[in-house]
Amino acid sequence: MDKDAIKLLVVIISIFFLSMIFCGCTSTEVNDEESNVDFKSDVVNLLDYNIEYTRNREQRIVVVTVTGMIENKLDNMIDVDVTSEFYDENDNYLGEETFTIFGLRGKGNPGYTTTFTIDYDGENSNRISYAKLRAEETK
Repeated sequence: MDKDAIKLLVVIISIFFLSMIFCGCTSTEVNDEESNVDFKSDVVNLLDYNIEYTRNREQRIVVVTVTGMIENKLDNMIDVDVTSEFYDENDNYLGEETFTIFGLRGKGNPGYTTTFTIDYDGENSNRISYAKLRAEETK
């Protein structure tokens, strides 16, 4: 490799790293401690979940994402609204988002489990400490 090619490679790598520094990139922190999510439902079971905090370069939380897997515990097909309410460390309500699942099959049938993803990027996202999940049959 000649000197000009090496110089060009160094410039390209430098530009790449500089763009990563100044792009406003975010990082994600995953927290799946059970104390951070409270779940209530008469129609589905929560099999798995986690809560992720996406931070900007100033380390301010900009998006909180709750993901999980649920299973229908009823024998019939249902539509389900999974709602996540977000709270701060003083138990103050900050906001909520809902994810709707259509056609969740009855218990024991293929398709009786499914995943959900709920994102919250409201103005209070930096204050969120935990979430309360509820799942209700859509009427």
